[in-house]
Amino acid sequence: MSDSRIYVTGMGVVSPIGIGVANFWNALLAGKCGITPDPRLGDANVPWRISARIDDFDGRLFVKPKKALKVMCREIQFGYVAAMMAIEQAAGRALPEHGFDPDRLGCVFGSETFQAELEELLPAFRVAGTNGAATPQTWGATALHQIPPLWMLKYLPNMAASHISIALDARGPNNTICQGDTSSAWAILEGADLIRRGWVDAAVVGGTSSRVSPVGMSYRGDKNLSQQHDEPGRAVRALADDRCGTVHGEGAGAITLESADSVARRGVTPLAELAGYARGFCKSGDANFYRIVADVARSACAMARIAPDDLGHINLHAPGTIDEDLVEAQAIRELSPLTPLVACKRNLGHPGPSCSVIELIGSIAALQQRQLPGVPQGRAEKILFDLPLNFTAREHGGRTCLKIALAASGQIVAIVIRI
Repeated sequence: MSDSRIYVTGMGVVSPIGIGVANFWNALLAGKCGITPDPRLGDANVPWRISARIDDFDGRLFVKPKKALKVMCREIQFGYVAAMMAIEQAAGRALPEHGFDPDRLGCVFGSETFQAELEELLPAFRVAGTNGAATPQTWGATALHQIPPLWMLKYLPNMAASHISIALDARGPNNTICQGDTSSAWAILEGADLIRRGWVDAAVVGGTSSRVSPVGMSYRGDKNLSQQHDEPGRAVRALADDRCGTVHGEGAGAITLESADSVARRGVTPLAELAGYARGFCKSGDANFYRIVADVARSACAMARIAPDDLGHINLHAPGTIDEDLVEAQAIRELSPLTPLVACKRNLGHPGPSCSVIELIGSIAALQQRQLPGVPQGRAEKILFDLPLNFTAREHGGRTCLKIALAASGQIVAIVIRI
């Protein structure tokens, strides 16, 4: 009889606190915070003067062939690199030889609209008008000639999954999920479902995103942003009574999911088991939102055959915003109020669609290392409902964790991991 279990056999991460799982985990364990003043903005009078950027990333060191960089924006490069790390660890060998049947290898990535870099558009705006104002009449006649023909390919949300599949010769199902902050969590679920349906033996799943470009920051405005510019390290006070908003970040994460039959056939040792998962929806602002979140989490635990109170830890969405943190805290109070909690956006800022998979990788590493990471702490913080948020890294023998992902538009995802 076929074994229906699904395993994690590889991981990769590109984050503001570390590139590669080992660097990421060590920084997380040390309580490092990647939120810093944004040097690009100088003394500009804007409400987003801090961000969680990846300053030490150079795509030329990772992307092959290098000519592909011409059609990869920053986010696509992040996702590509994380995916290559995840598949290489799963394969146990250097790429391009990965050993998976190309027809039975899929790819699903969470994504969103990628914002163009201002430098690429400035020549077009300069020739399209006077005094900095472009007009429709001059735009078509002059500006379009200043934009490279392949410019659009750099910024399409589905191109991360496309480049990954091309590089791996992965001919199985390929999909891109755009569901706000839950996008990468949904990608994990879709990849797992592909395996359960028998369509693939393995799938590279994850997400990539960046919200630190000036264009993107201007587009989103300052709603729900922390204004704690003078102390970036405590700008995101997720779950605290005095929380005042989130901070934009960027990054990518990827994991290789694999069927139990494929793991046995290849003779590899899994990193963890994707033991349970569930999804749901509740209209934002609904008074029952927290109850639905708790119900979705219970469903994921039921699939994993574990009681919520027996979880080793819970990895929260917790962006540090007033409303979302309160909903999640209410859900945890109802679900399992004594289980240790981690809130990684205190370390990473909020990259958007990629946050769930990056944070989940942190939890898988925590289970493997038998340690629970701490989070940056403000002065004399009081946590909502006195929930047990873990501030100091410590040894912890838990073998399971629950990851919760929420979106402001109402999507809910819960994932249970077991080692």
